[in-house]
Amino acid sequence: MHPINYEVKKETTVFSDIGTIWKGDMEDKPEIERDLFRFQDKFYREKNPIKKQEIWRDMFLVAHKYSKSLILKKKKGKKYTEPAEVDDEATQTAL
Repeated sequence: MHPINYEVKKETTVFSDIGTIWKGDMEDKPEIERDLFRFQDKFYREKNPIKKQEIWRDMFLVAHKYSKSLILKKKKGKKYTEPAEVDDEATQTAL
């Protein structure tokens, strides 16, 4: 995994832990995506297992909230869905 320099305005290539490349400028990405890249970077740099769990938890909460928002937008205007079902879908999506 290559570190991402968030101070540089024009970051054009981002590498994941498996070597996948996303092209584009970091500032063009949605804020939520930039936050998740930062969490990912911190997660892979951290050596302390306890801190690593905390980072993963925080990253999961952001991904869960985002997933839930997307699911609710998709279901808007359709039949009623129980909140627990939406939460389950968001959890599966975030994982």
